[in-house]
Amino acid sequence: MQSSTLIVLVLFSTVWMNTFGMLYVRIIRQTLHEALRISLHEVGHTIACWSCSTVMKMDGTTMKAKHGGGLTQYSYHPNDDIHTLWARLIISLAGIAAETKKFACSASTVRVNTPDMTNAKTFAGQLVAANSHSPDWEVRYDGPLHPFKEVMSLTDAEESVMRLAEASAHDIIMSYGARFDQLVDVLHKKKTIQEDDMEPILGDRRPIIW
Repeated sequence: MQSSTLIVLVLFSTVWMNTFGMLYVRIIRQTLHEALRISLHEVGHTIACWSCSTVMKMDGTTMKAKHGGGLTQYSYHPNDDIHTLWARLIISLAGIAAETKKFACSASTVRVNTPDMTNAKTFAGQLVAANSHSPDWEVRYDGPLHPFKEVMSLTDAEESVMRLAEASAHDIIMSYGARFDQLVDVLHKKKTIQEDDMEPILGDRRPIIW
């Protein structure tokens, strides 16, 4: 009787430890995945800002990546001309464009109720109202894009503008090649990076599109 009880206890302990161990590993993997996603996302915003030097200023820009969210801060010229609106729209969508570089693109990855998406919809609406449908640059990216209209309330014109802006964000990110991954690695490790950390990696600020 005692032997049977001991065997049951040993089996129960083994099963419990295996289950707990698998759950712990899964949590760790999810945490690391989320931290990487945030780093990718914030570096996407940063590189887009860095590349819009004709209309954006990076003074005091700070990025923070932490479990549950991140932050990229930048300032911009106060005028709402067409170039500024396009730049702000591209910067808003550069985060998910950067995620697409690493992860699969799907409607479920568009987090609708975020400042990025709220701002993007606003800028797209303003561009449509200004009848700015054809920016003066060539968009080369022809890979997957997020189906915004499946998860957001957009007009056809607004969706067209947002898809063009996301494709432009992809062009910017891809133009930096391995430097994008290098900056992601720095942010992933340091959690916070300043402009002084960006310049040695990204080089002199220069416009990619304008």
